[in-house]
Amino acid sequence: MNRAEFGMSNWDDLRFCLAVHRSGTMSGAASMLGTNVATVSRRLQRLADQYGQPLFIKAGNRWAATELGSDLADLAEQTELKLRETVPEPGQQTTERRLRISCAMQILQCGLVPGLGRFSSSHPYASFRLTTAKQSLALNECDIRIGFEQPTEGRIVRRLLTMLDLAVACRTGSECDITDWVDVLYLPGLSLPAAEALRAHFGRPAKVEIEGLNLTRSLLLNGPYVAALPRQYLNTQPDLVECPIDRPMGSLPVWISYHEGRRKDPVVRMAIEFLEQVTAYDDAAEDSPPEAETETI
Repeated sequence: MNRAEFGMSNWDDLRFCLAVHRSGTMSGAASMLGTNVATVSRRLQRLADQYGQPLFIKAGNRWAATELGSDLADLAEQTELKLRETVPEPGQQTTERRLRISCAMQILQCGLVPGLGRFSSSHPYASFRLTTAKQSLALNECDIRIGFEQPTEGRIVRRLLTMLDLAVACRTGSECDITDWVDVLYLPGLSLPAAEALRAHFGRPAKVEIEGLNLTRSLLLNGPYVAALPRQYLNTQPDLVECPIDRPMGSLPVWISYHEGRRKDPVVRMAIEFLEQVTAYDDAAEDSPPEAETETI
């Protein structure tokens, strides 16, 4: 029996090995598989007994794969890919594929949703579950994650999708009446250069801290405020204008990531390539090589 045939015939056990390898914990694997820790432990022990050696070794609060465990997890990932539907030839019918995308709200509000609509129209076998909640790739909570933070989860492929240039915005016609500023929480808990620049300009903390570009726009239209907004968003708002504050706002990197087990998944790869086209607002993203990927294990 060759490697692929072995993976297919032993998939029911191998998927438990893969889940622990991805999550690093028994509880995380149990959550991914919709079972309990005892079942995960029993299945791993059955594989270990079959090979006469352990698959994982406890390291602190996590389980680290042995050489055998890593080999079996790789085999399980290959098997998983074979079990998924592949991209069909034109006119060929196929089962619908649902992509689960976790994306920061502000990125969605910069024009990503219409792009996903176009992708869905041109790929009728693909559908989406889109959420702004931050979800885990390692725990299989989503297939693709898009956000401002560089991913650090294990076994994750990550790449720079684009850059969002920030500009100071206010209500059209209110440039001379500004008295305060709004801090947009792109990365809650972290102070961005744009926020530091506005704090220095006004000499005091923000009047309002808020998430979401549309909510920020509502504040700007109803008060004497400015806020640092992505130009990609600002340029679509006729009732907002760039405010002449002579301080650089900088830019925000947008990262896209997926689990390395999906590296050869054709639907995931096509979706990422399409997202790169949709978010190519300017030449900033083209400075990075298209395959500039890094992984952490």
